[in-house]
Amino acid sequence: AGIALGRALDLVGIHKINPLTGTVSELVKEGLIDTTQSATLTDAKYDQAIEAAAGIIISSGYSPTGIAMDPTLSFGLSTMRDTSGRKIYPEIGFGQELSNFEGMTAAVSDTISAKNEMSVASNLIGIVGQFDAFRWGVQRSIGAHLIEYGDPDGLGDLQRLNQLAIRAEIVYGIGIMDMKAFTKIV
Repeated sequence: AGIALGRALDLVGIHKINPLTGTVSELVKEGLIDTTQSATLTDAKYDQAIEAAAGIIISSGYSPTGIAMDPTLSFGLSTMRDTSGRKIYPEIGFGQELSNFEGMTAAVSDTISAKNEMSVASNLIGIVGQFDAFRWGVQRSIGAHLIEYGDPDGLGDLQRLNQLAIRAEIVYGIGIMDMKAFTKIV
């Protein structure tokens, strides 16, 4: 459950989407996707796109302390080669377990592109930023209730199918202190 709650927090905080529907929620007013600062990947020069994003953060008066990467970005980095055919970043393997890149804390997850959840595809492949400018919290008490009968999901009567359902509701609080602390890579 903790993994699913963390994933939902990322999807809301980055893309403003309702994880259940894959569409932008009107209840979420701001997400990291809204930053106007952007670096564009061109000609498979993944490292140059990251460098450009870090430069934008520094120009905005912040420090690039972290990078969140979609697996396509981290894999692209891992397969870059010099003119002799040698890998430029051999230490990152295929990039899926990357925890540090160029001195920034790194995290790799497909919540960055949200390609498995969004109903309309995102071009987002990375976010560079001073991540202490992104704050979040969760309610302390999470109420849950047991549903033993009825058809709560439209899949048939629970008793007839010999099933039960447990429902819980969680409330997140998300705050982005300054959008200029973040640059997206598209």
